[in-house]
Amino acid sequence: MRDGEPVGESDIPAAGAFAAPPEAATYRLDIEAACDHPDWKLSTRATSSWTFRSAQTARSTALPLMAVRFVPELDDLNRAPAAKPFMFPVRVVHQPGSTSARVTSLTVEAATDGNVAAGPPP
Repeated sequence: MRDGEPVGESDIPAAGAFAAPPEAATYRLDIEAACDHPDWKLSTRATSSWTFRSAQTARSTALPLMAVRFVPELDDLNRAPAAKPFMFPVRVVHQPGSTSARVTSLTVEAATDGNVAAGPPP
C-alpha cells in the first residue's frame, strides 16, 4: 500500500516487484505464509507487516525492514517438548544493507490448547 492505497499483489511466494513513484510516501508491506500439509499441524501460518517512508534516492537502497527470528529446538514435526517449560531465543534482524532502526519493544505470544500467554521476553 502507498499512502493507504493498494499498489499491487503477488501470487509468487516470497517475491514481488512493484513500481514506486519518486515522490515521498508512506508504504505498508504485508506478507502471509501458510502451510496446510496434513502432517504439519503446528505453526501453520505466519504474517508480517512493515510500514516505512520512502522517496527517490540517487542509487538503489535497501528498505529498512526488520524481522523477528527465533530458532527453538523442535522435533522433525515442529513440536516443542511436552509438559515442561520451554525457552527459545528471539532476536530482531535488519535487512542486509539497510539503515538500522532501534527496536523499542518486543512482545511474544504463545498458544497451547487455545490458551494464549503474552508478554515481553524475560
